[in-house]
Amino acid sequence: MQAKIICAMACLWAINAPAAMSDEDQIKAALNDGCKAFVAGDAEAMMAPLWNDPRFVDFDFSPPRAKNFEQLKKDNSAVKDMFEGTPICEYLEIKPVLLGKNAAYSMAIMRAGGQLKGGPKMEFTIRSTDVWRKIKGKWIIVHEHNSFPANPVTGQADLKSAP
Repeated sequence: MQAKIICAMACLWAINAPAAMSDEDQIKAALNDGCKAFVAGDAEAMMAPLWNDPRFVDFDFSPPRAKNFEQLKKDNSAVKDMFEGTPICEYLEIKPVLLGKNAAYSMAIMRAGGQLKGGPKMEFTIRSTDVWRKIKGKWIIVHEHNSFPANPVTGQADLKSAP
């Protein structure tokens, strides 16, 4: 009798348990957590969604044109010292696309900026494309490309890119 009660309770819990996050939601959460880490000035947490491997490549909007994990980590460590007060970071859209059980990419639009120390307030819109692999059950960015749209005639970046 006791076994039937335990089984019934376990079955009831399984029916009412919260659903596991979908792969798409896990990718969105990883990006949003990175944004929260940027605002908090936590360089280690900013790096959490990225593949800590020599093969990781980031094509970023700031030089050098291609960065490995260690170069990007160094840049991210300097971010917190750039701003007075709390910087801003928010994703305006994130569109993950699953390619298989362990492969995906995402396209995202992010708004970021803040009051630069001793300088102007900056706000910009970044386009970001990430290539993801699911490694040991966790989605990790293995390649990232960030950019701003630019006017090909003037060469000027469109920092407030609108759809």
